[in-house]
Amino acid sequence: MTHCVICGQEIDPERILYLPDTRLCVDHAAAIHKYGGEFIITSEPTKTSKASGMKNNYSGVSTSQVRNEAALRKLSDEHAAKQTSR
Repeated sequence: MTHCVICGQEIDPERILYLPDTRLCVDHAAAIHKYGGEFIITSEPTKTSKASGMKNNYSGVSTSQVRNEAALRKLSDEHAAKQTSR
């Protein structure tokens, strides 16, 4: 059982199945978009080889993702402020 790092509610098992690295429930996953999303995804061309006298050959794109810690902090702060004001 995995719980949302913002509100502590259980994350839907189907969500975890499709996004195993997620740490947010559906509601907070939607809310974090205003801060840039839960993950930062980068991509770069993949080189195949460099033949003599020819330019670089690129065959595809390599992607990677890292957790957007700044967005998580902002969302957590926002959630805490709402809880305090109640």
